[in-house]
Amino acid sequence: MPLAGEDGERVLAALKTAFRTCIDETPVRRRVFYDTFDRRLAGDSGVLCATEAAGQSDLLWLSQTGAVLRRLRTEREPGFTWDLPEGPFRDALEPIVEMRRLLPLAEVHGDAVALRVLDSKDKTVARLTLERWTARHEGTASPVRLPEHLRVSAVRGYEKRFRRLLQFLEQELGLKRGSSGGPLAGLPLEARPRVSSKLWIPLEPGLRSDEAVKRIHRVLLDAMLRNEDGTRLDLDSEFLHDFRVAIRRTRGALSQLRGVFPSAVEEHFKGEFRWLGGCTGPTRDLDVYLLKLPSYEAAVARAARPHLAPLREHLVACQRTAQAELAAALDSDRYRRLIEAWARFLDQPVPRRSMLPDAGRPIRAFAAERILRVHRKIVKQGRRITDASPADDLHDVRLRCKKLRYLMEFTRAVFDRKDIDTQIKTLKRLQENLGDFNDLEVQAASLGTMAEDMARAGRAPVETIMTMGRLTETFERGQQEERRRFATRFAEFDAPECRARVRRLFAPRNEPGETQ
Repeated sequence: MPLAGEDGERVLAALKTAFRTCIDETPVRRRVFYDTFDRRLAGDSGVLCATEAAGQSDLLWLSQTGAVLRRLRTEREPGFTWDLPEGPFRDALEPIVEMRRLLPLAEVHGDAVALRVLDSKDKTVARLTLERWTARHEGTASPVRLPEHLRVSAVRGYEKRFRRLLQFLEQELGLKRGSSGGPLAGLPLEARPRVSSKLWIPLEPGLRSDEAVKRIHRVLLDAMLRNEDGTRLDLDSEFLHDFRVAIRRTRGALSQLRGVFPSAVEEHFKGEFRWLGGCTGPTRDLDVYLLKLPSYEAAVARAARPHLAPLREHLVACQRTAQAELAAALDSDRYRRLIEAWARFLDQPVPRRSMLPDAGRPIRAFAAERILRVHRKIVKQGRRITDASPADDLHDVRLRCKKLRYLMEFTRAVFDRKDIDTQIKTLKRLQENLGDFNDLEVQAASLGTMAEDMARAGRAPVETIMTMGRLTETFERGQQEERRRFATRFAEFDAPECRARVRRLFAPRNEPGETQ
């Protein structure tokens, strides 16, 4: 039952007067509430709460009413689900949280008064608990006093007396049954909207290309800045992922939509964003290895899984070092100057008349021309690939597919919505195949290098090295499977209906302000 203001003391006094009672003070307790940055547990799934009381530590899974759904005795703070002990708690949590890190959202401190209602023989007939909490949570500087909450529970065999107690609380004291969430009330645990990975930039087909490209870059810069703090603080690998994607897209736009800014400007910022992307690479690679580690463990026999523990320790140590170097780069003068100079350039209005031939062209015509050019090169390269082609040929196609994807996503708004989305979807299927082919090759090579480094440092027993070797063989087999799958994926991309859709979307046509 929720209480308002200082009603708790009034309720306790009234209960002492109307009933025979016994009151026990409980020790001060501390609770820390956890969820992922995108609030995957919020709503029907509830929230996680690490609680400390009377020298004991528990991880509780609470419903939105504050009821305990599951309990796990552990003194470790939650991080990733795979850090938790194996068992029902972890098994239920993993499908919801997946690869996201559990972050502290709010910390509350409080006490409770436990009151027992007694009969004439001093037997307990009902129990009440008055909870009083003070919170310090995400985004606030000062503690916040939360609403008091009264919990009432029956004792078996005394249901009639329990109904009489409820009647007193509701009719005499004016309390209402219901849920305020107990200690969850007033905390920032509501779900946050998920940010779609699909890029959508409002553009008009006749908009000048230099203005359109600036608009694209402003959206990408905003995405970078929104993920900067999470990247610097290593709150969750998703922040670095989105930060890095925004950098890659910025570099892609500078390369594929070139010719609308002065060449000196394009070359300078291409170099600076190449530097910034390089700063993010080692940390992101290690994040990916840590995120994939559960799948590595699943790929080997259960008895061999403990042998991969030294690999986890090695990855964690390397990730911490790389993260510290990345944070230093984001705190550097070079990064600050880059962001400030780029923002200043993007905020400058485009010249009324540009000497650059493509700057004043309508963005639809400009983008369509570039998209067709890259598409034709992909088709030409892809048709030449056979089972005997070197891996580098597939990597070249992969890189061109990435460029094509950037171009289409940047300018989706100026083309037929249904056709462009279908074309991007077809391209993504080919990209996934080529990306998996590349990732498996990189993982196999990296795992071999890590095994050598760990062996030299004396950090891996023979069993670990052998298990990592078997993993490498698994990656190599997977890469061959993706290579065989390429022919099917490319045939879908090069199908007659796909080629017809490309012509409908990107064939030259008269645009406002441009003649053929």
